[in-house]
Amino acid sequence: MLTTHSGYNDDDENRLIHHMVVKKDNLDECYRIVFRMARKRGDDFVWSFIIKVFLDFYAELNPKMEHFIFKLKEEWKENIEDEDLKKSDDGDNSDNDDVMLFAYIVKNMFIRKSISYNVYNARIGVLDYKYTITKNKSICYSKSDYTLKQLINKYGNKYSVLLNALHSKNIDKVAYKLFTHLKSGDDVDILHRIIIDYFSCIYFAFTCDVSMHDVSMYDVSMQHVEENNMNKPNNRIFEKWKHVKENISSELYFNYLITIIIHLFADEKNINKSVLFVRPNLDNILV
Repeated sequence: MLTTHSGYNDDDENRLIHHMVVKKDNLDECYRIVFRMARKRGDDFVWSFIIKVFLDFYAELNPKMEHFIFKLKEEWKENIEDEDLKKSDDGDNSDNDDVMLFAYIVKNMFIRKSISYNVYNARIGVLDYKYTITKNKSICYSKSDYTLKQLINKYGNKYSVLLNALHSKNIDKVAYKLFTHLKSGDDVDILHRIIIDYFSCIYFAFTCDVSMHDVSMYDVSMQHVEENNMNKPNNRIFEKWKHVKENISSELYFNYLITIIIHLFADEKNINKSVLFVRPNLDNILV
């Protein structure tokens, strides 16, 4: 059940999530809703909505879908930049091209069985969690962990609560701290770097599970960073991060950061590694 804090406050948004994510019971209706959203609110809104839904319900267990969505968004950008097509006297097919891209994503979200509510629950829990954290200001520092202390020293005590929350896998506290850091104007790039440093230096060092890196949301290998290389992060990861920021709005930075964390804590055996995506048949929908 979606709450009033979910950010899905429009009837069409809630109905699309109901049919596409929760019930998976009416694909044609999903098409009609997303097409209506595009007509009423514009393509930019629909792209933002799709990415938000992906982060909330799909990204944790379907990381390969990120590249699929961003690739289609790049195709959409190319379509709208083609002024010759827009002004063609032979007829403008760009609208149909755009809705086909939306339908392509909707169909693949509809058929995916790997759904998780962890990101959604962490995100909407932030508003309630602030009351808990103000009542109990005690912080559990893992000072026995030398590498964690190094990270705290590197980034400063300002981020010690966030790092310790990560280390204890307290997702509620992690989400709250990310939210408050961003709300207070902290650099999202610093927060992203802290997350990557943490998993590179500590989590992956503990598991030594290189295969898990191949299914990360970055589509790059997050090689284990040795202690003496803590200041030399994998540049490919941060290049991918730049690409991500080009495809999402700043309002979704928090959603994306918490999704990274939840995805990288997920059990690898539950990750859907498929890169196969099914094209829609809209013969009976487009008229």
